[in-house]
Amino acid sequence: MKTLRMKNMLVACTALTMSLVMAVAPAAHAATSDPDDLVNTESLFTIAPGDGAEDIELQFGTDAADHILMYNYANDRFEFGNDVYINGGLEVQDNIDQDGNTFTLDADNTGAGANVDIVAEQGTDNDGTLRYNATTNEWEISNDGGTYYAVSTSNDIDSLTGVDSNTFTLDQDDTTGDVTLQFGTTLAESLTWDAVNNRFVLSDDLLLEGGLTLQDDLDFGGNEALNMLLHQGTSFPAAPSEGQTFYRTDEDTMYIYDGTQWVAMADAPGGLSIFLAPLYPHTTYHNDGSNNVGRLSYDFDSANVENYYRWQTRKTAMQDYDVKVRVQVPEDFSAWDTNPIEFKYRTNTVNTADNVIDFSMQDTTDSAVTMTNNTGLVSSTAGQWVESTNMTIGGTPTFNPGDWFTVTIKLSATQNDWADAGSLVLNYLR
Repeated sequence: MKTLRMKNMLVACTALTMSLVMAVAPAAHAATSDPDDLVNTESLFTIAPGDGAEDIELQFGTDAADHILMYNYANDRFEFGNDVYINGGLEVQDNIDQDGNTFTLDADNTGAGANVDIVAEQGTDNDGTLRYNATTNEWEISNDGGTYYAVSTSNDIDSLTGVDSNTFTLDQDDTTGDVTLQFGTTLAESLTWDAVNNRFVLSDDLLLEGGLTLQDDLDFGGNEALNMLLHQGTSFPAAPSEGQTFYRTDEDTMYIYDGTQWVAMADAPGGLSIFLAPLYPHTTYHNDGSNNVGRLSYDFDSANVENYYRWQTRKTAMQDYDVKVRVQVPEDFSAWDTNPIEFKYRTNTVNTADNVIDFSMQDTTDSAVTMTNNTGLVSSTAGQWVESTNMTIGGTPTFNPGDWFTVTIKLSATQNDWADAGSLVLNYLR
């Protein structure tokens, strides 16, 4: 009986001991390290080895949404569930991929009033820097450690005071088509390389302060060269080329070099001339039927080198006679020059009651031509030659090239006086 009681007590103690052992035994590890390790002095610590195909998380605290460091298996990267603050520097061995729309430097504003730089480290070379200048409040750029140039906030170059390179290239990628350098958005004037016609085109006039040297032809595109000043001066240029032109300002005459000598292109600036000296060619002498008593003669004034007609009379009353000159309009005629008539004359006295000359014209349709300063001509000094250059031709007369028109010089004088008519020059334009 006693033996049986002892046996039962041993069984009960054994059961209690097993229960206590099971109660204090450690729970099963979801752990990531070997469950037999109480201390791990290895540098490698493996979290949830799993099967290598699922995300692995390290949670800090109970707020799983924000306090998790996770390895994203699908994207092969670590991800933080909240912001990351780095008290020291950050070195990135590969590219920085910014998913957000804003990349902020000096976000905590610890450098208030200081410049903020983005630097391209170049080792032994000078760095390239994009800098926000805190003093001027604008972005600046420096290449290879050079001068900083301001860049406007509108992403355009606000001012470019100079470049180190000797070449500034447009269309560097060699795309086809025209290439344009535009001046201003409102002004919108431009210098364009016309790729089709293989030439530069300016959108407006060009003023050259210096000289212009052409290695090829000068093409005005069928238009006139207006107000174009050619080579000019008071002496001919040295070593001229055949066909070269030159305007003598001291002579008011245009010359052309014929390969041997300079030849005057016209007797008057701006055009050509018809020169007539007594006896005028194609001339007749005509009386108008009254007060025509007198003598018409011609002579040579050696002192003034001038051929001339002279009209004089013995009558006390004014007598007159007409010199009629027929002139053919040149084939290259286009219009009369500004000063169309140069006429030399003289009278014995300065009084129109003693002697006087009247000048008139009929066009190629025999119609009278409207003129000014052409009548009542007398010497300003008695007996001295006068060269009249202020006569004008007005209205709309007809002067057809190849046709003939008429010039009438009426000489009038009284007893003991006389009136002389000298050379006549008619200036016209081609």
